[in-house]
Amino acid sequence: MAAGAGAGAARAAAWARRGLAAAASGGARVEVGRAGLRWGDPRAWGPAAGPGAAGGAGAGEGAVEIELVLRAPFAPAGAPPRALGDVVRALGDGSVALAASAVQPGPGAVVADVFERAGPGGVVWERRGLGSQGLAESLRGLGLRMRVRPDGALGGSADPGGRPRPPRMGRQSTNEFLMVAPTAMEFNAEAARDNAFMSSGDEGADGLRRRILAEFSGLHRVLTRDAGLRVHLFEHGPQHGTPDACFPNNWFSTHPAEEGPRGGGSCGPPPGPRLVTYPLAVPNRRPERRADILGFLRGLGRGYDELPLEDQEGTEEAGQGEAGRFLEGTGALVPDRVHGVVYAALSGRCDEGLVEEWAERLGYLKAVTFRATDAAGVPIYHTNVVMAVGTGAAVVCSEAVEDAGERRRLLQSLRKHHEVVEISRSQMGAFCGNVLEVEDGRGLPALAMSSRAHNAFLPEQRAALLRHCAALHHAPVDTLEDVGGGGVRCTLAEIF
Repeated sequence: MAAGAGAGAARAAAWARRGLAAAASGGARVEVGRAGLRWGDPRAWGPAAGPGAAGGAGAGEGAVEIELVLRAPFAPAGAPPRALGDVVRALGDGSVALAASAVQPGPGAVVADVFERAGPGGVVWERRGLGSQGLAESLRGLGLRMRVRPDGALGGSADPGGRPRPPRMGRQSTNEFLMVAPTAMEFNAEAARDNAFMSSGDEGADGLRRRILAEFSGLHRVLTRDAGLRVHLFEHGPQHGTPDACFPNNWFSTHPAEEGPRGGGSCGPPPGPRLVTYPLAVPNRRPERRADILGFLRGLGRGYDELPLEDQEGTEEAGQGEAGRFLEGTGALVPDRVHGVVYAALSGRCDEGLVEEWAERLGYLKAVTFRATDAAGVPIYHTNVVMAVGTGAAVVCSEAVEDAGERRRLLQSLRKHHEVVEISRSQMGAFCGNVLEVEDGRGLPALAMSSRAHNAFLPEQRAALLRHCAALHHAPVDTLEDVGGGGVRCTLAEIF
Protein backbone atom coordinates (compact mmCIF):
# COMPACT_ATOMS: atom_id res chain seq x y z
CA MET A 1 0.00 0.00 0.00
CA ALA A 2 2.80 2.35 0.99
CA ALA A 3 4.77 1.36 -2.10
CA GLY A 4 1.76 2.05 -4.33
CA ALA A 5 1.20 5.42 -2.68
CA GLY A 6 4.87 6.26 -3.11
CA ALA A 7 4.77 5.34 -6.78
CA GLY A 8 1.65 7.49 -7.28
CA ALA A 9 3.33 10.45 -5.60
CA ALA A 10 6.40 9.99 -7.76
CA ARG A 11 4.26 9.94 -10.92
CA ALA A 12 2.43 13.08 -9.78
CA ALA A 13 5.74 14.82 -9.10
CA ALA A 14 7.06 13.80 -12.52
CA TRP A 15 3.90 15.02 -14.22
CA ALA A 16 4.11 18.29 -12.30
CA ARG A 17 7.72 18.83 -13.42
CA ARG A 18 6.74 18.24 -17.04
CA GLY A 19 3.82 20.63 -16.70
CA LEU A 20 6.03 23.35 -15.24
CA ALA A 21 8.48 22.86 -18.08
CA ALA A 22 5.65 23.28 -20.58
CA ALA A 23 4.58 26.44 -18.78
CA ALA A 24 8.09 27.82 -18.93
CA SER A 25 8.44 27.13 -22.64
CA GLY A 26 4.92 28.38 -23.42
CA GLY A 27 5.54 31.93 -22.29
CA ALA A 28 2.76 34.19 -21.08
CA ARG A 29 -0.62 32.97 -19.88
CA VAL A 30 -4.10 34.43 -19.95
CA GLU A 31 -6.51 33.57 -17.16
CA VAL A 32 -10.29 33.80 -17.44
CA GLY A 33 -12.20 32.61 -14.41
CA ARG A 34 -11.18 29.01 -13.72
CA ALA A 35 -9.36 28.62 -17.02
CA GLY A 36 -5.82 29.42 -18.09
CA LEU A 37 -4.59 29.66 -21.70
CA ARG A 38 -1.02 29.27 -22.92
CA TRP A 39 0.93 28.33 -26.01
CA GLY A 40 2.43 24.85 -25.82
CA ASP A 41 2.66 21.29 -27.10
CA PRO A 42 -0.16 19.14 -25.71
CA ARG A 43 1.94 16.02 -26.19
CA ALA A 44 4.23 17.25 -23.43
CA TRP A 45 1.23 16.99 -21.10
CA GLY A 46 0.73 13.25 -21.33
CA PRO A 47 0.61 10.25 -23.67
CA ALA A 48 -1.45 10.88 -26.77
CA ALA A 49 -3.29 7.59 -26.33
CA GLY A 50 -5.18 8.52 -23.21
CA PRO A 51 -5.62 10.74 -20.20
CA GLY A 52 -2.58 11.90 -18.55
CA ALA A 53 -0.67 14.95 -18.38
CA ALA A 54 1.16 17.01 -16.31
CA GLY A 55 0.61 20.30 -14.83
CA GLY A 56 1.14 22.00 -11.62
CA ALA A 57 0.11 25.24 -10.15
CA GLY A 58 2.74 27.83 -10.75
CA ALA A 59 2.66 31.29 -9.25
CA GLY A 60 -0.81 32.71 -9.47
CA GLU A 61 -2.29 29.48 -10.86
CA GLY A 62 -3.75 28.00 -7.68
CA ALA A 63 -7.37 28.73 -8.61
CA VAL A 64 -7.09 27.56 -12.21
CA GLU A 65 -8.88 24.25 -12.74
CA ILE A 66 -8.79 24.06 -16.54
CA GLU A 67 -5.85 24.66 -18.85
CA LEU A 68 -6.08 25.28 -22.60
CA VAL A 69 -2.89 24.49 -24.48
CA LEU A 70 -2.91 26.47 -27.72
CA ARG A 71 -1.23 25.85 -31.06
CA ALA A 72 -1.24 27.42 -34.52
CA PRO A 73 -0.84 24.19 -36.54
CA PHE A 74 -1.73 25.69 -39.92
CA ALA A 75 1.03 28.32 -39.98
CA PRO A 76 3.96 27.52 -42.31
CA ALA A 77 6.96 25.88 -40.69
CA GLY A 78 9.38 28.49 -39.43
CA ALA A 79 6.79 31.25 -39.21
CA PRO A 80 7.48 33.54 -36.23
CA PRO A 81 5.26 32.74 -33.23
CA ARG A 82 2.50 35.17 -32.32
CA ALA A 83 2.36 36.73 -28.90
CA LEU A 84 -0.48 35.26 -26.85
CA GLY A 85 -1.81 38.75 -26.16
CA ASP A 86 -2.27 39.25 -29.92
CA VAL A 87 -4.59 36.24 -30.08
CA VAL A 88 -6.68 36.23 -26.90
CA ARG A 89 -7.49 38.78 -24.20
CA ALA A 90 -9.66 38.58 -21.09
CA LEU A 91 -12.23 41.38 -20.94
CA GLY A 92 -13.49 43.02 -17.80
CA ASP A 93 -17.04 41.68 -18.23
CA GLY A 94 -15.89 38.05 -17.99
CA SER A 95 -15.90 37.48 -21.74
CA VAL A 96 -12.95 36.82 -24.01
CA ALA A 97 -11.76 38.81 -27.04
CA LEU A 98 -10.27 36.77 -29.89
CA ALA A 99 -8.29 37.92 -32.90
CA ALA A 100 -10.33 37.45 -36.07
CA SER A 101 -7.70 35.33 -37.82
CA ALA A 102 -7.59 32.92 -34.87
CA VAL A 103 -11.20 31.81 -35.42
CA GLN A 104 -11.34 31.81 -39.23
CA PRO A 105 -10.00 29.11 -41.58
CA GLY A 106 -6.47 29.88 -42.66
CA PRO A 107 -2.87 30.00 -41.47
CA GLY A 108 -3.77 32.08 -38.42
CA ALA A 109 -6.33 29.60 -37.06
CA VAL A 110 -5.67 28.47 -33.48
CA VAL A 111 -6.63 25.12 -31.93
CA ALA A 112 -6.77 24.15 -28.29
CA ASP A 113 -6.35 20.98 -26.23
CA VAL A 114 -8.14 21.15 -22.90
CA PHE A 115 -6.85 19.69 -19.63
CA GLU A 116 -8.54 19.62 -16.23
CA ARG A 117 -7.15 19.23 -12.72
CA ALA A 118 -7.58 15.77 -11.26
CA GLY A 119 -5.93 13.41 -8.84
CA PRO A 120 -4.78 13.87 -5.26
CA GLY A 121 -4.15 17.49 -4.47
CA GLY A 122 -5.14 18.54 -7.97
CA VAL A 123 -1.58 18.21 -9.28
CA VAL A 124 -2.54 15.89 -12.13
CA TRP A 125 -3.99 17.25 -15.39
CA GLU A 126 -6.29 14.99 -17.41
CA ARG A 127 -7.32 15.58 -20.99
CA ARG A 128 -10.95 16.47 -21.55
CA GLY A 129 -13.08 17.25 -24.58
CA LEU A 130 -12.68 15.97 -28.13
CA GLY A 131 -8.98 16.46 -28.71
CA SER A 132 -7.65 19.40 -30.70
CA GLN A 133 -10.62 21.68 -31.38
CA GLY A 134 -10.88 25.22 -32.63
CA LEU A 135 -10.15 27.84 -29.98
CA ALA A 136 -13.69 29.22 -30.14
CA GLU A 137 -15.27 25.78 -29.81
CA SER A 138 -13.13 25.03 -26.77
CA LEU A 139 -14.01 28.31 -25.05
CA ARG A 140 -17.68 27.82 -25.90
CA GLY A 141 -17.50 24.42 -24.19
CA LEU A 142 -16.41 26.20 -21.02
CA GLY A 143 -19.44 28.51 -21.16
CA LEU A 144 -17.43 31.64 -21.98
CA ARG A 145 -18.80 34.46 -24.13
CA MET A 146 -16.55 35.66 -26.93
CA ARG A 147 -16.05 38.74 -29.06
CA VAL A 148 -14.07 39.04 -32.29
CA ARG A 149 -11.54 41.86 -32.65
CA PRO A 150 -9.46 42.85 -35.66
CA ASP A 151 -5.96 41.42 -35.68
CA GLY A 152 -3.67 43.81 -33.83
CA ALA A 153 -6.46 45.33 -31.74
CA LEU A 154 -6.10 43.26 -28.56
CA GLY A 155 -3.04 44.86 -27.07
CA GLY A 156 -4.36 48.28 -26.06
CA SER A 157 -7.47 50.10 -24.96
CA ALA A 158 -8.46 51.35 -28.40
CA ASP A 159 -9.27 49.87 -31.80
CA PRO A 160 -6.84 50.47 -34.70
CA GLY A 161 -8.57 53.67 -35.74
CA GLY A 162 -8.02 55.16 -32.28
CA ARG A 163 -11.61 54.61 -31.17
CA PRO A 164 -11.77 53.99 -27.41
CA ARG A 165 -13.47 50.84 -26.22
CA PRO A 166 -16.32 52.08 -24.03
CA PRO A 167 -17.90 49.99 -21.29
CA ARG A 168 -20.34 47.54 -22.84
CA MET A 169 -23.97 47.59 -21.85
CA GLY A 170 -25.13 44.30 -23.38
CA ARG A 171 -24.80 42.17 -26.48
CA GLN A 172 -25.61 43.00 -30.06
CA SER A 173 -26.61 39.63 -31.39
CA THR A 174 -28.33 36.39 -30.44
CA ASN A 175 -28.28 32.75 -31.51
CA GLU A 176 -32.08 32.33 -31.34
CA PHE A 177 -34.57 33.44 -34.01
CA LEU A 178 -38.14 33.13 -35.18
CA MET A 179 -38.81 32.67 -38.89
CA VAL A 180 -41.98 32.18 -40.92
CA ALA A 181 -41.64 30.02 -44.03
CA PRO A 182 -43.18 31.68 -47.14
CA THR A 183 -45.68 28.84 -47.63
CA ALA A 184 -48.42 31.23 -48.83
CA MET A 185 -46.27 34.07 -50.15
CA GLU A 186 -47.33 36.08 -53.16
CA PHE A 187 -46.65 39.51 -54.59
CA ASN A 188 -48.25 42.10 -52.29
CA ALA A 189 -49.46 44.97 -54.45
CA GLU A 190 -50.41 47.02 -51.37
CA ALA A 191 -46.90 46.85 -49.96
CA ALA A 192 -45.35 47.60 -53.36
CA ARG A 193 -46.84 51.10 -53.42
CA ASP A 194 -43.89 52.48 -51.43
CA ASN A 195 -41.37 49.63 -51.75
CA ALA A 196 -39.34 50.17 -54.93
CA PHE A 197 -37.41 46.95 -54.29
CA MET A 198 -40.47 44.80 -55.16
CA SER A 199 -41.42 43.40 -58.57
CA SER A 200 -44.27 41.05 -59.47
CA GLY A 201 -42.36 38.79 -61.87
CA ASP A 202 -43.69 37.14 -65.01
CA GLU A 203 -44.69 33.70 -63.80
CA GLY A 204 -47.80 32.73 -61.89
CA ALA A 205 -48.17 32.73 -58.12
CA ASP A 206 -47.70 28.95 -57.79
CA GLY A 207 -44.43 28.96 -59.73
CA LEU A 208 -43.10 31.92 -57.80
CA ARG A 209 -44.01 30.31 -54.50
CA ARG A 210 -42.26 27.07 -55.36
CA ARG A 211 -39.06 28.96 -56.26
CA ILE A 212 -39.24 31.10 -53.14
CA LEU A 213 -39.77 28.05 -50.93
CA ALA A 214 -36.80 26.28 -52.51
CA GLU A 215 -34.65 29.32 -51.79
CA PHE A 216 -35.97 29.64 -48.25
CA SER A 217 -35.25 25.97 -47.57
CA GLY A 218 -31.64 26.55 -48.62
CA LEU A 219 -31.43 29.64 -46.42
CA HIS A 220 -32.79 27.71 -43.44
CA ARG A 221 -30.18 25.00 -44.04
CA VAL A 222 -27.31 27.52 -44.14
CA LEU A 223 -28.51 29.28 -40.98
CA THR A 224 -29.11 26.14 -38.92
CA ARG A 225 -26.42 23.78 -40.22
CA ASP A 226 -23.57 26.11 -41.18
CA ALA A 227 -24.12 29.03 -38.80
CA GLY A 228 -25.52 26.89 -35.97
CA LEU A 229 -28.52 29.13 -35.28
CA ARG A 230 -31.48 28.03 -33.21
CA VAL A 231 -34.54 28.73 -35.37
CA HIS A 232 -38.20 28.44 -34.36
CA LEU A 233 -39.96 27.96 -37.71
CA PHE A 234 -43.61 28.85 -38.33
CA GLU A 235 -45.69 28.70 -41.51
CA HIS A 236 -48.62 30.65 -42.92
CA GLY A 237 -51.54 29.71 -45.14
CA PRO A 238 -54.22 31.30 -47.33
CA GLN A 239 -56.51 31.52 -44.30
CA HIS A 240 -54.15 34.06 -42.72
CA GLY A 241 -54.36 36.49 -45.65
CA THR A 242 -50.75 37.55 -45.07
CA PRO A 243 -48.69 37.51 -48.30
CA ASP A 244 -45.60 39.02 -46.60
CA ALA A 245 -45.60 36.93 -43.41
CA CYS A 246 -42.03 35.72 -43.97
CA PHE A 247 -40.79 39.11 -42.68
CA PRO A 248 -41.75 38.82 -38.97
CA ASN A 249 -39.14 41.30 -37.76
CA ASN A 250 -41.45 44.10 -38.95
CA TRP A 251 -44.12 43.42 -36.34
CA PHE A 252 -42.29 42.34 -33.17
CA SER A 253 -38.93 42.60 -31.47
CA THR A 254 -37.50 41.29 -28.20
CA HIS A 255 -34.91 42.92 -25.97
CA PRO A 256 -32.87 41.61 -23.02
CA ALA A 257 -33.07 43.40 -19.69
CA GLU A 258 -29.55 44.82 -20.03
CA GLU A 259 -30.25 46.46 -23.40
CA GLY A 260 -30.39 50.23 -23.23
CA PRO A 261 -27.90 51.92 -20.88
CA ARG A 262 -30.66 53.80 -19.06
CA GLY A 263 -32.67 50.64 -18.43
CA GLY A 264 -36.15 51.88 -19.25
CA GLY A 265 -35.61 55.64 -19.37
CA SER A 266 -37.63 57.90 -17.14
CA CYS A 267 -40.83 55.87 -17.49
CA GLY A 268 -40.29 53.74 -14.40
CA PRO A 269 -37.92 51.24 -12.81
CA PRO A 270 -35.60 49.18 -15.00
CA PRO A 271 -37.70 46.53 -16.74
CA GLY A 272 -37.00 42.90 -17.42
CA PRO A 273 -36.79 41.49 -20.94
CA ARG A 274 -39.19 43.25 -23.30
CA LEU A 275 -41.47 42.22 -26.16
CA VAL A 276 -42.49 45.10 -28.45
CA THR A 277 -45.25 44.85 -31.08
CA TYR A 278 -45.46 47.44 -33.82
CA PRO A 279 -47.94 49.40 -35.97
CA LEU A 280 -47.74 48.34 -39.63
CA ALA A 281 -48.44 50.77 -42.46
CA VAL A 282 -49.84 48.22 -44.93
CA PRO A 283 -53.30 47.08 -43.76
CA ASN A 284 -53.06 43.54 -45.16
CA ARG A 285 -49.87 42.96 -43.18
CA ARG A 286 -51.46 43.66 -39.79
CA PRO A 287 -52.89 40.11 -39.42
CA GLU A 288 -49.26 38.89 -39.26
CA ARG A 289 -49.50 39.67 -35.52
CA ARG A 290 -50.82 36.18 -34.86
CA ALA A 291 -52.09 35.00 -31.50
CA ASP A 292 -50.29 31.65 -31.84
CA ILE A 293 -46.91 33.32 -32.42
CA LEU A 294 -47.44 35.75 -29.54
CA GLY A 295 -48.48 32.81 -27.37
CA PHE A 296 -45.28 30.99 -28.32
CA LEU A 297 -43.14 34.00 -27.40
CA ARG A 298 -44.88 34.39 -24.05
CA GLY A 299 -44.49 30.67 -23.44
CA LEU A 300 -40.70 30.84 -23.70
CA GLY A 301 -40.66 31.77 -20.03
CA ARG A 302 -38.52 34.87 -20.47
CA GLY A 303 -40.90 37.01 -18.43
CA TYR A 304 -41.30 39.66 -21.12
CA ASP A 305 -42.68 43.06 -20.23
CA GLU A 306 -44.90 43.85 -23.21
CA LEU A 307 -44.91 47.18 -25.03
CA PRO A 308 -47.73 47.22 -27.61
CA LEU A 309 -47.53 50.08 -30.10
CA GLU A 310 -50.04 48.83 -32.67
CA ASP A 311 -52.77 51.10 -31.32
CA GLN A 312 -51.04 53.85 -33.32
CA GLU A 313 -52.34 52.36 -36.59
CA GLY A 314 -55.71 54.14 -36.31
CA THR A 315 -59.02 52.78 -37.51
CA GLU A 316 -61.51 53.71 -40.19
CA GLU A 317 -64.24 53.73 -37.56
CA ALA A 318 -62.46 56.47 -35.65
CA GLY A 319 -62.13 58.46 -38.84
CA GLN A 320 -58.32 58.27 -38.81
CA GLY A 321 -57.89 56.04 -41.85
CA GLU A 322 -54.39 56.50 -43.21
CA ALA A 323 -53.61 59.17 -40.63
CA GLY A 324 -52.19 56.59 -38.22
CA ARG A 325 -48.55 56.53 -37.17
CA PHE A 326 -46.33 53.61 -38.12
CA LEU A 327 -43.08 52.03 -36.96
CA GLU A 328 -42.29 48.74 -38.64
CA GLY A 329 -40.09 46.99 -36.10
CA THR A 330 -36.45 46.34 -36.85
CA GLY A 331 -37.18 47.13 -40.46
CA ALA A 332 -37.65 50.78 -39.48
CA LEU A 333 -35.23 50.64 -36.53
CA VAL A 334 -31.59 49.54 -36.60
CA PRO A 335 -30.51 49.37 -32.96
CA ASP A 336 -26.96 49.51 -31.63
CA ARG A 337 -27.91 47.41 -28.63
CA VAL A 338 -24.47 47.66 -27.03
CA HIS A 339 -24.15 51.45 -26.98
CA GLY A 340 -27.80 52.48 -26.74
CA VAL A 341 -28.16 54.25 -30.10
CA VAL A 342 -30.99 53.55 -32.54
CA TYR A 343 -30.85 54.54 -36.22
CA ALA A 344 -33.96 55.28 -38.28
CA ALA A 345 -34.59 56.40 -41.86
CA LEU A 346 -37.83 58.38 -41.71
CA SER A 347 -40.57 57.37 -44.13
CA GLY A 348 -44.24 56.53 -44.26
CA ARG A 349 -43.34 53.38 -42.34
CA CYS A 350 -41.15 55.10 -39.75
CA ASP A 351 -42.67 57.92 -37.70
CA GLU A 352 -40.13 60.21 -36.02
CA GLY A 353 -42.24 60.69 -32.89
CA LEU A 354 -42.60 56.94 -32.42
CA VAL A 355 -38.84 56.50 -32.87
CA GLU A 356 -38.21 58.98 -30.05
CA GLU A 357 -40.84 57.31 -27.87
CA TRP A 358 -39.33 53.89 -28.53
CA ALA A 359 -35.85 55.11 -27.60
CA GLU A 360 -37.15 56.62 -24.37
CA ARG A 361 -39.22 53.60 -23.39
CA LEU A 362 -36.33 51.17 -23.99
CA GLY A 363 -33.75 53.34 -22.23
CA TYR A 364 -31.64 54.23 -25.27
CA LEU A 365 -29.32 57.21 -25.09
CA LYS A 366 -30.25 58.71 -28.44
CA ALA A 367 -32.01 58.23 -31.76
CA VAL A 368 -30.23 59.19 -34.98
CA THR A 369 -32.84 59.93 -37.66
CA PHE A 370 -32.32 60.83 -41.30
CA ARG A 371 -33.94 60.59 -44.73
CA ALA A 372 -32.68 58.24 -47.41
CA THR A 373 -33.59 57.90 -51.09
CA ASP A 374 -32.67 55.77 -54.07
CA ALA A 375 -31.08 57.19 -57.23
CA ALA A 376 -34.49 58.26 -58.52
CA GLY A 377 -35.20 60.23 -55.34
CA VAL A 378 -37.75 57.69 -54.05
CA PRO A 379 -37.67 57.40 -50.21
CA ILE A 380 -36.26 54.13 -48.92
CA TYR A 381 -39.06 52.27 -47.21
CA HIS A 382 -37.01 50.62 -44.42
CA THR A 383 -33.83 51.57 -42.57
CA ASN A 384 -32.50 48.00 -42.61
CA VAL A 385 -32.10 48.22 -46.38
CA VAL A 386 -29.84 51.27 -45.98
CA MET A 387 -27.68 50.05 -43.13
CA ALA A 388 -26.76 47.42 -40.55
CA VAL A 389 -24.98 47.60 -37.19
CA GLY A 390 -22.88 44.84 -35.65
CA THR A 391 -20.68 44.65 -32.59
CA GLY A 392 -17.58 46.03 -34.28
CA ALA A 393 -18.57 46.90 -37.85
CA ALA A 394 -21.40 48.82 -39.48
CA VAL A 395 -22.58 48.89 -43.10
CA VAL A 396 -24.26 52.02 -44.47
CA CYS A 397 -25.21 53.60 -47.78
CA SER A 398 -24.37 57.17 -46.85
CA GLU A 399 -24.75 58.09 -50.53
CA ALA A 400 -28.52 57.61 -50.06
CA VAL A 401 -28.61 60.35 -47.39
CA GLU A 402 -28.75 63.51 -49.52
CA ASP A 403 -28.75 66.06 -46.70
CA ALA A 404 -25.11 66.80 -45.85
CA GLY A 405 -25.83 67.51 -42.19
CA GLU A 406 -27.81 64.32 -41.68
CA ARG A 407 -25.14 62.31 -43.48
CA ARG A 408 -22.38 63.82 -41.34
CA ARG A 409 -24.26 63.12 -38.08
CA LEU A 410 -24.99 59.56 -39.16
CA LEU A 411 -21.38 58.76 -40.04
CA GLN A 412 -19.99 60.47 -36.94
CA SER A 413 -22.27 58.43 -34.71
CA LEU A 414 -21.40 55.14 -36.41
CA ARG A 415 -17.65 55.82 -36.45
CA LYS A 416 -17.62 56.49 -32.73
CA HIS A 417 -17.89 52.76 -32.01
CA HIS A 418 -17.56 50.92 -35.33
CA GLU A 419 -15.45 50.38 -38.40
CA VAL A 420 -17.80 51.65 -41.11
CA VAL A 421 -18.15 49.91 -44.47
CA GLU A 422 -19.74 52.37 -46.90
CA ILE A 423 -21.72 50.89 -49.78
CA SER A 424 -23.06 52.50 -52.96
CA ARG A 425 -26.71 52.83 -53.97
CA SER A 426 -26.11 50.04 -56.46
CA GLN A 427 -24.87 47.78 -53.65
CA MET A 428 -27.84 48.84 -51.54
CA GLY A 429 -30.04 47.62 -54.40
CA ALA A 430 -28.28 44.26 -54.10
CA PHE A 431 -29.26 44.16 -50.39
CA CYS A 432 -25.74 44.75 -49.03
CA GLY A 433 -27.32 46.88 -46.30
CA ASN A 434 -29.78 44.11 -45.43
CA VAL A 435 -27.38 41.96 -43.42
CA LEU A 436 -27.58 40.91 -39.78
CA GLU A 437 -25.03 40.02 -37.14
CA VAL A 438 -25.91 36.71 -35.48
CA GLU A 439 -24.23 34.65 -32.78
CA ASP A 440 -23.11 31.40 -34.37
CA GLY A 441 -23.10 27.96 -32.78
CA ARG A 442 -19.67 28.65 -31.27
CA GLY A 443 -20.85 31.85 -29.62
CA LEU A 444 -19.01 34.07 -32.11
CA PRO A 445 -20.46 36.96 -34.12
CA ALA A 446 -21.11 36.13 -37.77
CA LEU A 447 -23.03 37.89 -40.55
CA ALA A 448 -26.08 36.47 -42.34
CA MET A 449 -26.86 37.79 -45.82
CA SER A 450 -28.02 36.77 -49.27
CA SER A 451 -25.60 35.49 -51.89
CA ARG A 452 -26.54 38.47 -54.03
CA ALA A 453 -25.36 40.78 -51.26
CA HIS A 454 -22.25 38.72 -50.55
CA ASN A 455 -21.20 38.83 -54.19
CA ALA A 456 -21.91 42.56 -54.47
CA PHE A 457 -19.56 43.45 -51.61
CA LEU A 458 -16.07 44.34 -52.86
CA PRO A 459 -13.26 42.03 -51.66
CA GLU A 460 -11.86 44.76 -49.41
CA GLN A 461 -15.32 45.31 -47.90
CA ARG A 462 -15.70 41.61 -47.11
CA ALA A 463 -12.23 41.69 -45.56
CA ALA A 464 -13.27 44.63 -43.37
CA LEU A 465 -16.37 42.77 -42.17
CA LEU A 466 -14.29 39.68 -41.41
CA ARG A 467 -12.08 41.71 -39.11
CA HIS A 468 -15.07 41.81 -36.74
CA CYS A 469 -16.85 38.51 -37.24
CA ALA A 470 -16.00 34.86 -37.69
CA ALA A 471 -17.81 34.18 -40.98
CA LEU A 472 -20.11 35.51 -43.69
CA HIS A 473 -22.99 33.07 -44.12
CA HIS A 474 -25.06 33.50 -47.27
CA ALA A 475 -27.65 31.76 -49.42
CA PRO A 476 -29.25 32.68 -52.78
CA VAL A 477 -32.73 34.15 -52.22
CA ASP A 478 -33.04 36.26 -55.37
CA THR A 479 -36.72 35.52 -55.98
CA LEU A 480 -37.63 36.26 -52.38
CA GLU A 481 -35.78 39.58 -52.59
CA ASP A 482 -37.36 40.52 -55.91
CA VAL A 483 -40.95 39.60 -55.07
CA GLY A 484 -40.94 40.50 -51.38
CA GLY A 485 -38.63 43.51 -51.55
CA GLY A 486 -36.77 42.31 -48.46
CA GLY A 487 -33.69 40.19 -47.88
CA VAL A 488 -32.23 37.75 -45.39
CA ARG A 489 -32.19 40.22 -42.50
CA CYS A 490 -35.95 40.78 -42.91
CA THR A 491 -36.67 37.06 -42.49
CA LEU A 492 -34.96 36.90 -39.08
CA ALA A 493 -36.77 38.05 -35.94
CA GLU A 494 -34.29 37.97 -33.07
CA ILE A 495 -35.23 36.33 -29.78
CA PHE A 496 -33.38 37.57 -26.69
